[in-house]
Amino acid sequence: MNLENGACRYLLDDGTQCSNSVAEGERFCTLHSEKSANDLKVYDAVLAHFRQDISLFWTRADFYLVVQAGLLSVTVNAFANRSLANGKFIIVGLCTVGLSLTIFWYLVMRGSTFWLGKWREQVIELDTAISRFKSFALVETQVKGSPSLSPSRITQYLPLVFVIAWVVLGILVLFSS
Repeated sequence: MNLENGACRYLLDDGTQCSNSVAEGERFCTLHSEKSANDLKVYDAVLAHFRQDISLFWTRADFYLVVQAGLLSVTVNAFANRSLANGKFIIVGLCTVGLSLTIFWYLVMRGSTFWLGKWREQVIELDTAISRFKSFALVETQVKGSPSLSPSRITQYLPLVFVIAWVVLGILVLFSS
């Protein structure tokens, strides 16, 4: 889509750009100039959804991290003290619950990251179509080029650290005397 040629910036229903020339001093042709305000409303709605998904991503990540840290702390403490009757059975059970929650956490984070990427693409597409500055598109496309600089893309792998911790702790419990 070439926006530098003086063509109307309005996107048609099929996703193509309107081929009419822009009106004097406008970014849209005379047919679509009144629709630009509606485009901004759509852009704001998509951007708000994207921001909400980011907020939910971090809320979920924080919740699972607190639950995992607490459960791991209780399990390590129980393993260190071994004062409970049937302690080995209980600790193995806690390890199993912790590992199961961690796998679920990983799947939730992967899914959340997938949908963040989809909403990011939508915002970039709309930003490119309606904004002459394309500031969101310029910044967000760098995330694709450098995924290691994206906190959400890195955080989705945090559960794997807990998987290792649960497996190691479970092995220690099973093979301890």
